[in-house]
Amino acid sequence: MFQRPHRPPAARRPRSLPKAPVSAGQAIPEEHLVAIRAALVARAPSDPLREGERDMLAPLAFDLALAAGLRLSELIGLRWQACDFEKAKVYVTEAIVLGKSKPPKSGLSRSVPMFDTARVALEELATRAFSRGRFGDEEFVVSTNKGTPLHPSNWNRRVWRPALKEAGLDKAGLYKDGYRWHDLRHSTVTRLIAGGADIALVQAVAGHANASTTLDVYAHVNAKRLEDAALEFDPGLTLS
Repeated sequence: MFQRPHRPPAARRPRSLPKAPVSAGQAIPEEHLVAIRAALVARAPSDPLREGERDMLAPLAFDLALAAGLRLSELIGLRWQACDFEKAKVYVTEAIVLGKSKPPKSGLSRSVPMFDTARVALEELATRAFSRGRFGDEEFVVSTNKGTPLHPSNWNRRVWRPALKEAGLDKAGLYKDGYRWHDLRHSTVTRLIAGGADIALVQAVAGHANASTTLDVYAHVNAKRLEDAALEFDPGLTLS
């Protein structure tokens, strides 16, 4: 009887990794994140209240969104009373959708670690808000010049899309118009997983109701991490 010759594991064709669902977004490569932020800085207008300085609202909003994994609606709805500098936490309790205040998408409030990048961004945003007389518990962290919530469509049309075009990334990624602002959130979670963060932390930042949702949405990232771990670790080794 004919028998198929045995091939060692290393010679077998590797199975392809599961693909990320498009609805979940996509991780923006490091070099593209740097380019987008640089474009946001380059496009920052002059600050009418601080002579010789630029209004860095957009780059700081970018830093905060990436560091905290906030949805755009959650970023728009973030108020200063939700930023606890002493405990190094950002409490995500409110989202602004179509101009109305609502709970976050999951329906659950959550607390996110105030990582160093988020702290620096918030401190600079606080200075900006104070100079405008808008630093108070009920005031929005990121808002229009009048202190009202940002309009997502205007933000995308006037800030995000032009920055992508200036960075030469308006055709990058999965979507015909380039990356979405929401992809910053996906990048946050992807980077946490790749950095070895435990699932409880990733779930907390993502704001999923349970860990199984996090594992399902980001299965492709975890699969890649496991693949890399095979090259880095070997639990079977014994001490001599």
